[in-house]
Amino acid sequence: MHDDIFTPLGQAYDDFKRAVAELQRRWRGERFELDRGARDVCEWMDRSLGDLDDLYNGEIDMLHPHVAFEHASEQQRWLAYDAYKTTLGFRMYLIRITGGHAEREREFAAVMTDALLDQLTPFVSRAEDAGRRVVMGDETLQQSVERLNPELARRYPVM
Repeated sequence: MHDDIFTPLGQAYDDFKRAVAELQRRWRGERFELDRGARDVCEWMDRSLGDLDDLYNGEIDMLHPHVAFEHASEQQRWLAYDAYKTTLGFRMYLIRITGGHAEREREFAAVMTDALLDQLTPFVSRAEDAGRRVVMGDETLQQSVERLNPELARRYPVM
């Protein structure tokens, strides 16, 4: 765990790992996919956490959406993108699996995965965030396009 990293992103990653470890301990069933998905998220987070945490330097207000993306280097943007899409894929997997003996742990892992995605959001583009909202069912494609570019949404409505 990254006990020495005290940023919100580092804390969300630690919480994610604890929740997934508990789910892995209790899970009966699709253990292989769970392990592979969690391992993929951890690989990307371990690779990118230090670089992304460098953006938490006090000069950037991380409460504003996508502000870190605007200040990030090209390398930081790609690291964030890969960590974000891998974490989103794992979240989609958690939606797919149901039942079993560890339902409470699965739901807790889902909440912690959402929290990790929330902490990664300042590091990704508005389009990536819109994609998450559509994939997770929080917005329709039309709503996302309207939020991203109202003029474009009026000219080319999504059917």
